[in-house]
Amino acid sequence: MALAQWWRGQAREVWDGSQIPSQRGKIAIVTGANSGIGFEVAKRLAERGAHVVLACRSEARGREAENLIVQHLQQLELAVDSKIGKAEFMQVDMGELASIFRQFGVNHIGAFYLTRLLFEWIKKAPAPRVVAVSSLAHRTAKMDFATIASSENARAWGDFSCYASSKMANLLFTYELDRRLKKHAALRHVRAVAAHPGLTHTQIFAKFVVDFAPRVLRWLLLKILFSLPFNSVPVGALPILYVATVESVASGEYFGPDRWGGRVGYPVREISTPASYSEADAKQLWTLSEEIVEGRFDVR
Repeated sequence: MALAQWWRGQAREVWDGSQIPSQRGKIAIVTGANSGIGFEVAKRLAERGAHVVLACRSEARGREAENLIVQHLQQLELAVDSKIGKAEFMQVDMGELASIFRQFGVNHIGAFYLTRLLFEWIKKAPAPRVVAVSSLAHRTAKMDFATIASSENARAWGDFSCYASSKMANLLFTYELDRRLKKHAALRHVRAVAAHPGLTHTQIFAKFVVDFAPRVLRWLLLKILFSLPFNSVPVGALPILYVATVESVASGEYFGPDRWGGRVGYPVREISTPASYSEADAKQLWTLSEEIVEGRFDVR
């Protein structure tokens, strides 16, 4: 009995998404919202009243996601309007960037460019947040700016190392944006935050196996992969929803699952790798990103 009481006293209250505050009157632009984590985040924000813009590269998949979210809201008997909750599709054309830089272009340059384009509107909002979705994979990343910048080496960036580096770039960008925001008193209401979903049953893991594993091993590897205790997509989305909605989250913070070294569980604050806090790398990445999008991003 005493042991049970002690254990209950040690157990912390988990954040399972039921605590998401009302999002009425807020606009959320969710990239990659047609599937997986992005779709779940968009759906949950719409449930809580946000006007959600689904930013997707494919019009067909974007429209399908929009219809699914609208149907979901109707099943919950929530009015589908801008006061209660709305989801609408916006096509994002990455064009040449996506083909040349592959995952780095989509995962980092796309986010950098979109934030730059929207920054004048972001800073006018009462309590805006720029949320980056990173990954456990950033722990293995070794940034090679020469390779990133060279379209001739793009093929070498089509594997897991490209994905890991793009997720490191998400953190370098977030922390550098946070530092630049804090230099201006008028911008300290803007929060730059990051989160990762841990190990989650999404299409991306299967895609890596199909794309890069030897054909004779694919079936076995997929069988092993999907037998592991991964997060479900709704649980994997929780750290992203946490940093996007919880008032106590501060700019520059990073959240992920609370168990197995950040692999599964409920949101908790994390410290990312020392390399992700490199100001020199962050400044180099910022300059390179400006060169790629052919425009300065001045935070002021």
